[in-house]
Amino acid sequence: MGSTPRRLSSEDDRNKGSTVNEWHKSSYSQGETSCVEVKEGSHSVLIRDTQNRELGHLSFNSPEWTNFLQEVKDGRL
Repeated sequence: MGSTPRRLSSEDDRNKGSTVNEWHKSSYSQGETSCVEVKEGSHSVLIRDTQNRELGHLSFNSPEWTNFLQEVKDGRL
């Protein structure tokens, strides 16, 4: 599936000049109280726990994120 995701703080993300959209609730968190938020950009996807936003986020490059989603959809994860 690629390299291990790394946890970055919001400041790290800003320093890298990331061009990402606004955070939004993942469609996989339908009606749940424990939600995941996603922020998608042209080269990266960031994910974070809505209940622990202050802990930062995980960062995936676009191919890693696509592979992860395919693994989930195929029931391998």
